[in-house]
Amino acid sequence: MEKCPGSDQEIRIVALDADWSDLGAWDAIWQVEQKDAQGNACTGDVLLDQAQDNLVHASHRLVSVVGVSNLAIVETADAVLVADKSNSQHVKNIVAKLEKLERQEHKLHRQSHRPWGWSMMLEAGEGFKVNRLILEPDASISLQKHEHRAEHWIVVKGTAEVTDSESKSVYQENQSTAIATGHLHQLKNIGQDDLHIIEVQSGDQLLDDDIIRMQS
Repeated sequence: MEKCPGSDQEIRIVALDADWSDLGAWDAIWQVEQKDAQGNACTGDVLLDQAQDNLVHASHRLVSVVGVSNLAIVETADAVLVADKSNSQHVKNIVAKLEKLERQEHKLHRQSHRPWGWSMMLEAGEGFKVNRLILEPDASISLQKHEHRAEHWIVVKGTAEVTDSESKSVYQENQSTAIATGHLHQLKNIGQDDLHIIEVQSGDQLLDDDIIRMQS
């Protein structure tokens, strides 16, 4: 809003009489969440025993909490945070340490949303990466090529149209195709339901820097 003065947009302010929280830290989220009889606010697959006043957020696996109180416990596909709720605003100190150590967890995430759906990294190692791709109906990945990697697409669910160089083919459940290094290619969901793909990348460079897009 501080950039609005002098703009072409008409700006008006209306007073609002309501409760407000910017939810800027995990303790603020605990305050507004629904709690059990022991004051625990839980999301996801959580088991508690002799635990009080905790915020527990489980995204991908079972989180068990025993004999502790006043903690913020946040499990995601990328990392796990355990902090005293009163110190949860100090997560920024951990981010600063990650930057100092030149680590990537605060910038690169296993699951990322894309214009066509979302992607999740399942496994990675020297010279390979395995991703799970979900494309929404009628969505497509841009026409592109890679100079340093090949890709293998396996259809788990749905119907895919694959462009490889100048040819187009349709693949359904349990079918797969390999895209050679340097080939122009595109993946499109031509079905009415989400398209589920397992993508195996192999090569000496597996970062987004190796994506050469020909069109959006």
